[in-house]
Amino acid sequence: MILIQMILQKINGLELAIDAYIQEMVLSFLYKISHEYSIDICNFQNKISAHYFTLEDFQKIHWNEIYPDSYFDVSVTGKIENSGIFSRE
Repeated sequence: MILIQMILQKINGLELAIDAYIQEMVLSFLYKISHEYSIDICNFQNKISAHYFTLEDFQKIHWNEIYPDSYFDVSVTGKIENSGIFSRE
């Protein structure tokens, strides 16, 4: 029983490490494309524009000008389901 608990703790630690790594990679990607390249490659514009009633209202915020100054909040939660190489579903 103690061995199983130790394995589960190791798996939990690995899950947290993977979550942190993926979060950092996604944030790095988002900041690079927004701040360095000023490109909305993820098409956030469509998600934001849905909150405006008209295209004219959306155009008033000057998306192309404010997007390069955007900040992102990324949360990653993963779970190791199987320790094998292949998973059949």
